[in-house]
Amino acid sequence: MGKRKLAGILAEAAAQGGQLAFVILGFGVNLHPAAYPPELADRATSIEAEIGRPADRAMILAERLSALALRCADLRHGRVDAILSAGRARGAPPRGAVGGG
Repeated sequence: MGKRKLAGILAEAAAQGGQLAFVILGFGVNLHPAAYPPELADRATSIEAEIGRPADRAMILAERLSALALRCADLRHGRVDAILSAGRARGAPPRGAVGGG
């Protein structure tokens, strides 16, 4: 999607007593052009804006959940290399990069 973001990873963490108490991770996918504020239009895009037609939300959800299940299985089995390879194959930004691409 060029230099515009279609999706993102969200993270929230909290500490108690000087130690990490929890981390919550999530992800979001922009389906509709209205999914992001107009002032972000030069940095964000949506599936529907890119394909030029309505998106099949159920299919997109099923595909994302299937991919997430595969990555979770990789994580449970210590296959960090598979997770990194999958990210690189999809053009994920390098470690430490902010804003992606």
